[in-house]
Amino acid sequence: DGNHSSALNFYEKAMKSEPDNNEIKLSYAMSLRGNGSYGDARRVLLDLNKKEPGNKAVRIELARTFIEENKPQEALSYLEPLIKQDMTTEVAMLEAVSLDLLKQHSKAQDVYRDILVKQPHNLRVQSNLGLSLAISGKPEEAITILEDVHKSNRATMRDRHNLAIAYEKAGERDKATKLWKMDLTAQEAEETQQFFDSVNGQTTIDTAAFDQATNPTKIQEVALDSTNTSYEPGSETLAK
Repeated sequence: DGNHSSALNFYEKAMKSEPDNNEIKLSYAMSLRGNGSYGDARRVLLDLNKKEPGNKAVRIELARTFIEENKPQEALSYLEPLIKQDMTTEVAMLEAVSLDLLKQHSKAQDVYRDILVKQPHNLRVQSNLGLSLAISGKPEEAITILEDVHKSNRATMRDRHNLAIAYEKAGERDKATKLWKMDLTAQEAEETQQFFDSVNGQTTIDTAAFDQATNPTKIQEVALDSTNTSYEPGSETLAK
C-alpha cells in the first residue's frame, strides 16, 4: 500500500533524527502493521512495552497486531490489565473480537451488547455483533441487526458483506448473491458461495478458513472490525 510505504519512509527518517522518541516508534509500528509486516511491528512494540509497560497505546497496538495475525489469546494477554482497570470502547471491541476469534461467541456477544447499552447507535459494534451471531448459528437474529446497519448512510462494504454472510447462513442465497455482486466479480462471488456450500450444515464458521478460501484482496473486508471503532461523545469509558 502506497500510503503505508510513504509513512514507513517518513517514520524511519524521523527515528534517525530522534532515536529515543517512543511516540515515533509507536507510529512506525502502526505503519508496519498497516503494511502487513506483523513480525517487524511486533518486535518494535514488544521493545516499547518493556520500556513502558504501563503505556496503554502500546498494549492496544500489540493487541491489534496479534488479532491481525490471528493470535487472539496473545492479544487478550496484553488487553487484560486494561480490561480490569481502564475499559474503554476500543479495549472492549478488541476483547470481543479476540473472544470471537477464539470461538467464544457468547462471551463476545455479551461484550458487544455491553457497549451497545451505552452506545446504541455504534454501527461498528452492531455490525460485529451481527457477524458474531451469524457465524455462531443465529443468522435470523443477525439479519435483524445487520439489515438496520445496512440501511444507514454510513454503512460500509464490510457491513454489506456481514449481512450477506447472515443471509447465506439463513439459506437466503438470492439476497446474499445480490449483496456479493455489489462488490465482487462474478468469479469472486462464486468462490465465496462455494465456501458456504462447503460448510453447509455447520453451526459455526471459522473466519480464518473463510479468509483462506476466498479472494484475499476483496474478502478481507468480511471480517470482525477491530480497527474502526466509532466513538460517541461522552461514552468512551465503559463500566465492567
